[in-house]
Amino acid sequence: MVAEGFVQSIPSACSAVPGLAAPTANVSTLACVGNGVITVTTTAAAGSVTLTLAPTYNFDEPVQWACRRTAGENKHVPSECRA
Repeated sequence: MVAEGFVQSIPSACSAVPGLAAPTANVSTLACVGNGVITVTTTAAAGSVTLTLAPTYNFDEPVQWACRRTAGENKHVPSECRA
């Protein structure tokens, strides 16, 4: 079907987000899943924090990001991510 081919040709929201090839001094993991949700986990040197960045898409507007801390202490994250 034409519709199936069209849907299959649409890139994923994560297709342009590379994974983390190797841990760094401050970031141990970085992953993108689903509709573009990015999860970053920092090393102990950076506070052992896990942040989730979730996009909201609105036609003709820039992507809006919601940041949430799911592990670690607030003192290690931007104020926008503190719950």
